[in-house]
Amino acid sequence: MQGMVRRISTKWVLAVLAVVVLPFLGFAWYVDAFVSQRFSDDVVRYHLLGHAAELAERLDRVVEEHQRDVRVLAKVQDLSLSLADREEDAALFEEAVVKLFDAQVREAGAGAFVFAVDTEGELVVSNRLGGDGNALDPWTLGELERRDWRSEPWFLEAMEKGSASLDVFRSDLVHESADVPLEARYHFGFAERVDGRRETWAPEEPVGLVINLVPWTIVQSEISGYGVIRRRDRVSDFASDNIYDSTYAWVWADDADTILAHPKRELYGKRVSGESVALPQMVAAAKETEWGMYPDYEFAGMAKKGAFRHCRSRDEGGYGWVVGVGVRFCAASACRLVWTCRTSTARSTRSPRRSRRRALSCCSSPCSSRSSWRAGRRVRSRTWRPSPAASRAATSTLRSPYAATTSSPTSPAPSTA
Repeated sequence: MQGMVRRISTKWVLAVLAVVVLPFLGFAWYVDAFVSQRFSDDVVRYHLLGHAAELAERLDRVVEEHQRDVRVLAKVQDLSLSLADREEDAALFEEAVVKLFDAQVREAGAGAFVFAVDTEGELVVSNRLGGDGNALDPWTLGELERRDWRSEPWFLEAMEKGSASLDVFRSDLVHESADVPLEARYHFGFAERVDGRRETWAPEEPVGLVINLVPWTIVQSEISGYGVIRRRDRVSDFASDNIYDSTYAWVWADDADTILAHPKRELYGKRVSGESVALPQMVAAAKETEWGMYPDYEFAGMAKKGAFRHCRSRDEGGYGWVVGVGVRFCAASACRLVWTCRTSTARSTRSPRRSRRRALSCCSSPCSSRSSWRAGRRVRSRTWRPSPAASRAATSTLRSPYAATTSSPTSPAPSTA
């Protein structure tokens, strides 16, 4: 044994082990334990922040569209004449207004109510058909007619200021025995003042309000159908597959504490800081800034990461909702996102066959520190360097009926919790 150690070849082998192999193993351990994990966190952070901002902007567009619709309705002359009841000829215009309201409900999608009331809060005209094209039930029409709308808190505001917003509420216009999903019983909406002339040469004056109650189904469908998908190559006929199936979204009220929309509908109305959810640190983060990361949290026994973005405030014509996007985080899922970003970028400049070969080579060892680090360099240089909108368009899109249009966040850079 001593003679073997004295050999020059053995000494060279030991020297190589001491000078080359051992430092390399130490460096590999450092990369795997620190650099790879840090990069995985960065990838997930950019992913969540970008999609939270995009989803918030999408909901802002939904609110803006319906708000614009009710403003257009308030300018329709037939509606003004019907509310003014000049020379008691309101019945002449009622049929035209009903057709207009029915068309508006069909555009909204399902379960909405569009109606007009006079200055005394009494119903004058309303839609007769639902979003599915069927006639509204007599009970609902009776509730619309019997109610004194002047007692509603938004009535006086709309008459004085010209418009008012109705935040999410559980509507009693849907009968309790109706077989509808929970979100169909909730609405948000807008009230717009209608001006008209009660006499031919008289000046214009307020003659009533037009109200549009939008079904909460529209927002809940955004949350229920949320997911990050990747389009395959042309040879697959543009099919899509879910590449981040643990990602989900939710909506809170403007108090950053009340759940309004969630994949689990039984959480409607729950307090995030309350005993049932018990995540006060997330509430504190959402109240501190308009756009940022939640602290790492645990829900239902799973470690998760999340980001949030506030929608437009009431002063800006919105409701101030807080949109959140979360994901069950692990190193494998982070590397999977890195691979998706890399292959999505490669497809724009390489052939489908070459892109697929590179994707498979990276996917074969998704948690390899070396492959993650090398893929990370490519992603940072090719994917995240452009504007946020370009990055999101190149990597993934949201499964949603409004996914055709995207826009980049216009707010200042987000802060991270």
